[in-house]
Amino acid sequence: MSILNKLQKLSLSEIQSKAYIALLQIGEGSALQVSRNANLPKSTVFETLKSLNGLNLISKRSQGNKNIFFVSDPRIILDNIKEQARTAEDILPELRGLYKAFNKNAQVRFFEGPKAIEIIINETLMEAKELKLIGSISDTVEFYPKYFPRFSIQRVKRKIPLRILTNDSETAQENILLDKRKLRTTKIIQNKEFSSMIWMWSGKIGIIATRGKQFAMVIDEPGIFGIQTAMFDLIWDSLPESKQY
Repeated sequence: MSILNKLQKLSLSEIQSKAYIALLQIGEGSALQVSRNANLPKSTVFETLKSLNGLNLISKRSQGNKNIFFVSDPRIILDNIKEQARTAEDILPELRGLYKAFNKNAQVRFFEGPKAIEIIINETLMEAKELKLIGSISDTVEFYPKYFPRFSIQRVKRKIPLRILTNDSETAQENILLDKRKLRTTKIIQNKEFSSMIWMWSGKIGIIATRGKQFAMVIDEPGIFGIQTAMFDLIWDSLPESKQY
């Protein structure tokens, strides 16, 4: 991933990122010099430099009748992120209160696109004391390749045990070999295919498409959760322990 893309992931716009990189490259300069180096219109760059100054990423001084801009220590980026995290922690209880009040009657939520799985992963990591999954491990890893290695690391770090019911595949057999290390138990359902994966945790059910269109839904309803987990446990108890070859 390029520096430009990484800066955008830190919530800078593309133009802000280009102007910031250009100023880093020349050390200091006027808006005109930055615009030439960044290949951006001067009028756009001047407003962009003002916004970067407001973020404390750059500073300016007067030289004659023009402003000269120069970069601050890039470590200020980390300081800004830490400050944002502290602010988020301060307001999170109030936001959660509003969220719960709004969602008392909103028991089913739908999400589309590649971020669908990320929403369910984040909720699981924040809320789950135990996690149950049923579906194709190989299809899920193939359909959402960038999310599951990171999810596995975070889940183990948070000590959330996982039980998986999955169809037989090379990926499933590789999973079984690492089960103990990954705080996980896997059981195989023979001769079955799945086109989605069901997650169960803390009174919620997440359904994630693993083929075709990327989408997910979350059902937050105790009765449905109870039936679904009872069915999971019934199937689980009927299957033999997986052998680690």
